[in-house]
Amino acid sequence: MASSHDAPIPHIAIENTHSRFMLSIDLHGNLNMFDLERGASQFANRPKGGDGDSKLFDRINDSSFLASSLDGNENKRHALVPKKYSPTFRLKASLGALRYCCWYPPDPGMFITGGFDQRVRIWDTNATKKLLDQYNVGFPIRCCEMPETFGSNHSLIAACGEAPVVRLCDSISGSITHTLIGHSANVFTLAWSPTQAFTLLTGGDDSTIRAWDIRKGKWFMAFDQERTLDSLSSNRRATRRIGWKRKRDREAKRNIDVPRAHSGCVTCIKFARDGRRLFSTGQDGRLRSWQSDGGCELFVHFEHTGNGSRILRFDVSEYDHCIAYPDRQKVKLYGSKTGRVIQVLNGHFETPLCCAFRIGTQELYTAGTDHQILAWCPEAVEKEMKEAWNEVRRQRQQACNAESKNPFIDSLGFSTDDDNWSDDSLSGLSV
Repeated sequence: MASSHDAPIPHIAIENTHSRFMLSIDLHGNLNMFDLERGASQFANRPKGGDGDSKLFDRINDSSFLASSLDGNENKRHALVPKKYSPTFRLKASLGALRYCCWYPPDPGMFITGGFDQRVRIWDTNATKKLLDQYNVGFPIRCCEMPETFGSNHSLIAACGEAPVVRLCDSISGSITHTLIGHSANVFTLAWSPTQAFTLLTGGDDSTIRAWDIRKGKWFMAFDQERTLDSLSSNRRATRRIGWKRKRDREAKRNIDVPRAHSGCVTCIKFARDGRRLFSTGQDGRLRSWQSDGGCELFVHFEHTGNGSRILRFDVSEYDHCIAYPDRQKVKLYGSKTGRVIQVLNGHFETPLCCAFRIGTQELYTAGTDHQILAWCPEAVEKEMKEAWNEVRRQRQQACNAESKNPFIDSLGFSTDDDNWSDDSLSGLSV
C-alpha cells in the first residue's frame, strides 16, 4: 500500500465537535483525512509482534502508552507498530509546502489550509476537492486559525507567516478586513483566546508575545518573562498615576522597550482549555507558562528541551493536566502545573514535529520528519477497551442463548425444529 505521506508532517488537527476526523499535511502540499473511529478496536485486537518486532514492542510497552501507526506502508521499518490506518481521502491542497491546517470550529464540514503559496484556502469536507474560497495574504503562511469561542460574533481567519504583520480574512464577505501592524519581525504563531472572541495573541521572531484587540487593531499587552504577579499589581497602581495608555501608544509606534517573552524566536503558543493560562515555546529551548490576563510568567520550571525547530507544535490535554512536547526523537509529557516529566514516549525514528490530543479520550497523536503518524493510548485505557469488548461479546452470546431457549415454547411441548403450522391429519379433508 502506498505511503500516506512522502514528506515531513508539520501539523495535524483533530476536530473538536465529534473528535472523529483528523487532518494531516506535509511539506509537498498533500493533505490526508483520517476517520479515527475506524480504528476504535485497534488496541483490543492488537496482534503480537514477531522476532524482528519484539524490541520495538518491548520499548513501547515500557511506557504507559502503546503506539499504532496511521501510515499505510507495510514495507518500511517504520510500520513495525501494530494497526495500520488508511486515509478517508487524499488531496493535493497546494503546489507548495503546507504548514498549517485547522477545522472550521462550528462544523467539521469545512477545513482551512495555509502554506508557502501565500493563500488561505477553505475546503468542503464532503466534496473533497471542492474549494470554497481562498485569500492571497501576500506572504508565506506559517499559521492560520479561527476562534473556537462559542457564540463568537465574527468569522475571521487570522493568518501569519514570513512578514511582520497579521492578516484577518472574513470568511463571510470573502475579503481581507484587517492588517495588524506592530511586530518588528516575522510572526510565526498565533492563538485566539478561548474566552474572549476579539482577543488574539501573536508571537514571532522579535521574541515577543502580544495580545491584540482586533476591534481596535492595536496590541494592548506584551508578555514579559521578568514580570511576576507581585510586580503586576504594583504596575497597575502606577499606571493609574502616569497615564499608561498614552505611554503605551508611544512605545507601540516606536516599537522600543517592548518586553520579551523568550530569548529567541517564539515558535508556538497554546492556550489552556479554560483560557486562564498560556503556554509558549521558542528557539531558546524553553517551555513557559503564563497568566493570560496579566501577561506575567508563572515560573513553572519545565525541563530544558533541545528542539529548536521553528515548525514545532505542542498540545495541551483536555483538562490541562499535561503538555505533549516533541523533543529530539521522542515526545515528552510534562505536568502543566509542576513542570515535571510525567512520561517519555519513544516510537519515532526521526524528530517529531507536532502533537494533538483527542478530546473525549486519552489518545495522543504525533507526527514528524519520519513521515509517520503514531497513535498513543495509555495501558489502562487499553485494558478498559479489552474488558468492554469482552463484555459486549458476553452480552451478545447471552442474547443468542436466550433466543434459542424460550421457556414459553418449551412449556407447550413444541420443538423449535418442527413445523407447527401444518397438520397431516387434515390433509385429506375438503371443504
